[in-house]
Amino acid sequence: MIRWFANHPTAANLLLILILAAGVMAAPTLKRETFPDFRPVEAEISVKYRGATAEEVEDAICRRIWDAVESVEGLDELSCLAQGGIARATATMTATGESARFVNDLRTEVTAVDDFPKDADPAIVRELHRTDPVTSVAVAGDLPPEQLERYAAELQNKLSALPGVAKVITSGFGTRQIRITVPRAVMEQHGLTVSSLAAQIDAQSVDRPLGSLETKDREISLRFTDERRSVAGLAELVVLSKPNGAELSLGQIATITESHSPVEEQAFLD
Repeated sequence: MIRWFANHPTAANLLLILILAAGVMAAPTLKRETFPDFRPVEAEISVKYRGATAEEVEDAICRRIWDAVESVEGLDELSCLAQGGIARATATMTATGESARFVNDLRTEVTAVDDFPKDADPAIVRELHRTDPVTSVAVAGDLPPEQLERYAAELQNKLSALPGVAKVITSGFGTRQIRITVPRAVMEQHGLTVSSLAAQIDAQSVDRPLGSLETKDREISLRFTDERRSVAGLAELVVLSKPNGAELSLGQIATITESHSPVEEQAFLD
């Protein structure tokens, strides 16, 4: 190759001009930074409070988190998002703080809170990863939305397990919802009301801690998990038992459907 260019200097000059032209054309698209990309250290505090409304979560969780961490050294800002069943608080550290000490202090103060609701799960405190978007993967196929969502969840777990991948986010499905519809005439026929039916469903679809069991070698956490997350599971719930042993299940009196909403967040087509 070198000998060929030595014998054909014109070709070498043309190649040099081509490389320079490509560099000039690519220059406007090159990423340039005058200052380094500095982001403050952030930590997330999440507490699950199943069955509670957003207002109840704000009053019972967010306010107590703020009271607990407001004196933490290096805290610059705290924001808390209250949703139905969960609270997520984001604590931002000042530029002069130490990240390890900051997160440990947050964990210590939140763990010391003793007036969270008894049905609330223990608080989880973790440092948020400072990440940049790398790529996006589209999942499509001739499948029902429920199966596409399950496949996307499996793919998310596989990608998250790859080295160097800090976070994988799925979108395009909206929020999964299960709707239970019972005709009023059917409820009156069996002596049921909306509140009693809701109480029956809530009492039999449970996921809550039961305490701990201490042994000589270790401490075992106990938890009762019987939360119905599918249409088939909800249909099996017993909503009425008679003295003769007969039972009435939710699937016998209700129409149970699964959907995703809001529609504007969905990227798939039915």
